[in-house]
Amino acid sequence: SGSLQLTGRTTRPELSGQLTTSNTSFWPTETAGGDLRQFPLSFEDEVMLVENFGYQTVVADTLSDAIWRGLAMEVSIEIERDTWIRQRVNPEMAIELSGRIDVQKNRGEEDMNIFRRIEVLPDRSTIKQFGRNFRIVEGLAQFNGPIEEMILQVEAEYEVPPAWELSQQN
Repeated sequence: SGSLQLTGRTTRPELSGQLTTSNTSFWPTETAGGDLRQFPLSFEDEVMLVENFGYQTVVADTLSDAIWRGLAMEVSIEIERDTWIRQRVNPEMAIELSGRIDVQKNRGEEDMNIFRRIEVLPDRSTIKQFGRNFRIVEGLAQFNGPIEEMILQVEAEYEVPPAWELSQQN
């Protein structure tokens, strides 16, 4: 929930406001491979494709690209308890978050920048790796620019079950 204001012209929009997450789960993309972003064609590439293959630029793609590049954004996001990052592939995770981030994008730039930090809440957060459930005891995500430069620090522990429990599992 929250309040966003979109002002300006189509080619120079400005987005500002604040959002609050509550009872939310984020599922990171669960695909293998490298960078999935499409690479923009140069003008010369487009001319060559039109002349040789009859390719025509889709107006909607060109317009959305122009709108995104022209966008200036300043949005604050308050992340309340019961907001999760979850993943079903190795390593499986359920990490509860709390904190605030500021998302900014300068007009003319492709990427957004994120600032501030988010705490990883240890109460219910877990990571499953090597066939073991690790309980997160503390952690934080520090943002200071592009998402790729985020620093995630997590401390987790695995409690070895008593010998009698291990014998019952086999």
